Amino acid sequence: MLRINSLSCLFEMFEMKSLELKKIYERLRPVLEEYLKEKTEIEKQVKQQGTVPLAICSLCKKRRILSVAKFREDANKTIPEFLEWLRSNEVRRLWIEKETIHVESRKEALEGKKSTLASLNIIMTGAPFSYYEFTFNKSEFKKKTFSRLFDIEFSDFGLCSHLAEDALQKEALPVILVVKSIHPSYGPSSVSAEHVWAREQGKNELKLLCKECYERIGSLGCEEGVMKRGFVYETLRCSFRKILFQSMLAKYNIKFVTSESDIWFPESFDFHLPELNVFVTERTRDIKEQIEKLKPNCILSFGKRGNIVNFLGYDMNVILFDDSEDAIQRFFLFDKERKVEDSLERIVTAVMERLEDYSSQIRGKEHDRLTGAFQRIGKELGFITQPELLQKGARVDVVWLNRQGDVEVAIEVETSAQWKKDIVSTWEAEPKLAIILSHAKTDKGAQEITQYVLLENMPHKLLFINYLLKKPT
Repeated sequence: MLRINSLSCLFEMFEMKSLELKKIYERLRPVLEEYLKEKTEIEKQVKQQGTVPLAICSLCKKRRILSVAKFREDANKTIPEFLEWLRSNEVRRLWIEKETIHVESRKEALEGKKSTLASLNIIMTGAPFSYYEFTFNKSEFKKKTFSRLFDIEFSDFGLCSHLAEDALQKEALPVILVVKSIHPSYGPSSVSAEHVWAREQGKNELKLLCKECYERIGSLGCEEGVMKRGFVYETLRCSFRKILFQSMLAKYNIKFVTSESDIWFPESFDFHLPELNVFVTERTRDIKEQIEKLKPNCILSFGKRGNIVNFLGYDMNVILFDDSEDAIQRFFLFDKERKVEDSLERIVTAVMERLEDYSSQIRGKEHDRLTGAFQRIGKELGFITQPELLQKGARVDVVWLNRQGDVEVAIEVETSAQWKKDIVSTWEAEPKLAIILSHAKTDKGAQEITQYVLLENMPHKLLFINYLLKKPT
């Protein structure tokens, strides 16, 4: 059996990266580390307060709320009567222009007036019905207790989504929201997002809010970005991560270009960093077109380590950054220049020399320590290691993948004396080498496996290790 002269060559190969990848990684690492720190603070604020910092909201293309005006307490007390008036008159829409109050209702007469304008509406499940439009002078509502609500012009009226029940509506509180009205222009796709969304203007909306939304409305950039689930708040289709990342790139003087889809889907997380020629994405699918167009030197992907297999077919360097809350390791680098060990003899030698040492350095149950050691050995040999691979219904503890994402080595760690099922599960992974580690107390397992009839048709090599006796077969 061929032995490796020195273990130093294994560690040297493991640490070495191409100069191109090293340069990109060193430039982006401080950006990503500061991004993670700021992101953690924002997520903490979201959970505790239900708000995203307004400094972030001010940079968001989806920002809707520009300012908030609250009414005095005497106007707040009139809300039950106002709601009763809306219900009894079946009001559909309500808006005010200067001294004129506009009302749309399903009733033909309102406040002693008959409508002269009706609009036909067809509903999906029944017969058509009509809405009637009325106009009043503000002075006609002067005796209404809720007339104070009409002091300010507003173009729309609505209720907080939390006020679905009538009992809750009686506790509603009114605000005037100055919101952004966006009118996209349908110019050529080469036009920048700033030009496409240039036509913006403020308009007023009268909103009735639940107490909780009322208390935080002044700290919101929009009403849809943060939602409460159970007892905590979570972001929902909020662009704060993208905006924060853009801010970090600008701070570190790294130029970036966002995707064309950013115009219509501002929460999308695709960038091109032209000076570094890096494509940044959260997606793992449907990126072939962008890759072919940009021809980047490297992909920076936000996601879990397991996502690496989705990028192996592109023949380029990959930096995976895991920004999830529970991540133990943040960075994973795939260097396309690294060589994968192709000698089965040297692979077997590395396993036998390092398995016990590496497993002793890992805490936990023996099964976890051994699978962790196999993953470390695979990385040092240039492979992409994946734990818990499910293939054709069979689960394999660890696989080593080559640069194209094909399974080179399939590994099963069996802490009992059972091993025959592991022959089948590793076979399903279609490796070049299967490794089965057993804990038999005698040589009986090794003797049986050499006589196992299934092995006569096995298309790959098999390394059987009796870990208790430290004997390979």
